[in-house]
Amino acid sequence: MSGYGSNAEALLEFSTKNPEAAFEVVALVTDRPKESRTYEIAEKYRLEVIECDIFEFYRQHGEELINLATPERVKIRELWTAELSRKIKSSGKQIDFILLAGFEPLSNITCEYTSLNVHPGDLTVEIDGERVFSGLGIKPIELAIVMGNSSLRSSVIIAQSFNGKNSDIDAGPILGISEAIAIDLCGIEVDELRAIYSERPPKLPKGYSDKLREIARKNLEKLKYFGDHTVFVQAANDYAKGNFAVDSNNNLLYKNENTFIPIKTVEYFRNGTKKIVREA
Repeated sequence: MSGYGSNAEALLEFSTKNPEAAFEVVALVTDRPKESRTYEIAEKYRLEVIECDIFEFYRQHGEELINLATPERVKIRELWTAELSRKIKSSGKQIDFILLAGFEPLSNITCEYTSLNVHPGDLTVEIDGERVFSGLGIKPIELAIVMGNSSLRSSVIIAQSFNGKNSDIDAGPILGISEAIAIDLCGIEVDELRAIYSERPPKLPKGYSDKLREIARKNLEKLKYFGDHTVFVQAANDYAKGNFAVDSNNNLLYKNENTFIPIKTVEYFRNGTKKIVREA
């Protein structure tokens, strides 16, 4: 986790209080020990913290910025990932898989551990074979709004390695999607928001804000509460139970009456039910 940690808390609340929980959280890992709530949450649940401060690491290697805009920063990210891996392994914890609960920096820790990630967009939606709502941060929410969608979904994927494009990590099997969560446009017409989107500068500065972004942030928080906290917990639990498998062609399988069947994903509902979604 990197920030406020609401997804981490949802996972911990389930794993510590639900008799149906098939996974146990053994440690919290953070790249932002000073800025995040990691230690507060760890104290509440009596967990060890494994920290690998990404800002401090970059400063020690002569860089103030942590983005991947230069080959030097990419190389530092590789070194940082290796250090992160070393710290996780040296903790001595038995780790079966990782849950990326708002862990922001791109890294290839996914090459060493199966890593489940929750994403603020419906990754089952494709155009010409490309996942429409991939991408980092708030971009999938904004895109759904300007495309005129009436609802949003969260997705849980098996995160893939990062090879230079942000969409790489979103290309893995989609374990689950949340039920549809209605978009709230806060009384603004879609055409007005589309105009705002089209008039933006090509490269948005840090801290950029406009009416579209404000509305997207409100919908992101709504999706996190009604989408992420449902689908992440339930998909992680199904994964821990061994209900998912991936074949040699990276196709997703789900256990149905002791037999694995090919599926597109599983839709998880807030009332605790789920629906297997087959390929069309």
